[in-house]
Amino acid sequence: MRATNPARTCLEIARLHGFPDGLVATDSALRRHDVTTYDLREELAKMQRTRGQATMRKVIEHAYGGSESPYESNLRALIIERFSQVKIEPQKPLLGKYRADLCLDGWLVLEVDGDAKYDGTYGEAPAHVIKRQIKRQRALENRGYVVLRFGPSDLKAPDEVLRIIASHLGKRMGNVA
Repeated sequence: MRATNPARTCLEIARLHGFPDGLVATDSALRRHDVTTYDLREELAKMQRTRGQATMRKVIEHAYGGSESPYESNLRALIIERFSQVKIEPQKPLLGKYRADLCLDGWLVLEVDGDAKYDGTYGEAPAHVIKRQIKRQRALENRGYVVLRFGPSDLKAPDEVLRIIASHLGKRMGNVA
């Protein structure tokens, strides 16, 4: 009977299902401490004759255990694939008391919020959560940041999400892919 390990599983997902799925799986495994980047590199070395080396290396290069949701990891993967010249900072501290899910080029803040954040699942009244988010967004915008919010349903149409991001990036830096 053959068995696998978490590092091998992450790399196989990347190899067989592509970079976005591989990054989501690997970020999750890193966050849960099921795997380390050392484990991933060691496993990759054992897989030298396996197809998909470039994708697996790319996943290891971009894997980040601080992603708070698979949606953040998925959006980050899509951005990495589409906008290679953009600097992506996951979980970037801003203004001393806020943290951006993703910050692009130091000014474009992307928030990826699941529905549970606003439906009372975490014991907080939705109106209170929304009010706090508006206050946070205004503070960021007053300091020159542009804030875009996406939810899981938005990521079902990734081309539209990437078009919106490209539009904002293009306004600041000229035409972007």
